[in-house]
Amino acid sequence: MDELPTYNARENLDRVLMDENSKYLIVEGPFDLSVYSILVEIICRKHSLNNERLVVFGGGKCNILKFLEGNSIQNSTVILDMDFDDPDRIYPYPFVYLLRKYSIENYAINVQVISRLLSVLLNVTPQDVRRHFTITELIQHLNEELSGIIPILYYYQCIFNGNKERWASAFLNRPNGDWRVCRQQLERFKNSILTDMHVSEEQCIEAYRAVFNEEHCVSISFPGKVLLESLHRYLKEKCNARKVDSYSTINSKRTLFNSIVSDLGECEELENILLTAVA
Repeated sequence: MDELPTYNARENLDRVLMDENSKYLIVEGPFDLSVYSILVEIICRKHSLNNERLVVFGGGKCNILKFLEGNSIQNSTVILDMDFDDPDRIYPYPFVYLLRKYSIENYAINVQVISRLLSVLLNVTPQDVRRHFTITELIQHLNEELSGIIPILYYYQCIFNGNKERWASAFLNRPNGDWRVCRQQLERFKNSILTDMHVSEEQCIEAYRAVFNEEHCVSISFPGKVLLESLHRYLKEKCNARKVDSYSTINSKRTLFNSIVSDLGECEELENILLTAVA
C-alpha cells in the first residue's frame, strides 16, 4: 500500500493559496477533516452535486480567520464551529459559514441522527426509533446540571483566550457507567478553570450576561466532545434495557460518533449549512 499523503495546517493553507484551479472547503482541525469529507460526499450524492471541493483543515478558527485577513481567497468556502459566537454573526467574508451549535459533535444529540444506528442495534426500523425513542430525559438532565458552568467556559475561551482543547477530554460523569453528571467532578473541573484564570465565578457570569441576554441550551452551546460521553452511556443503558447486550459493539463515545458520522446530515440544519458551503 502506498503511503497516504499527510499535511499540517500550514501546508493545507499554502495549498489553498497556490492551487487556484481547485476548490476547497476549509474546516478547523484534523478530526473535522474526516467528518466533513464523509458528509460532503453524502450530501453531494444525495443532491446530485459534483463533489469538486477538497476538504482541508486550517488549524482552528483563530488561525483560519487570521489567514483570511491576510489573503484574498477566491477558491474556498469555510465552515467554523459556533463555539460561543452569535450564530447569526456575519463575517466580512461571504464564503464563511458558522455552525449553529458549539461544534460538529453537538449534532449527534438528535434522535434523527442516531435512529439508523439504534434500528440496527435493536432490530427495528429507523421510523420506529424516531416514533418511540426519546432523549428528552438526557437533554433535561444536562441542562439542569451543566448550564451553570457555561459562563465559566465562555470566559475561559473568549476572554482568557484559553485553549478549548482543554475540555475535550474532560470527564464529568458519575462512576459505574452512569450517564448522569457527577457534581463532584463538575465542581473540580469548574474550580480548576477558575484557578487558572484567577477570576471568580461571579466575574465570569457578569461578563457572560453582558453579551448574552438568556441562558443557552446545553445540547447546543456546551462543548459537544464532553456531552458525547453522556449520550454514549445513555444509549447503552436504554438499548440494553430493551434488548440485552444490544449495545455491546459500541464501546466508547468515539466508537459511537464514528458510527453515526454518516447520519449527521439527517439534521436538516446541518444539511443546509453543508449544501450552501459546497454549492
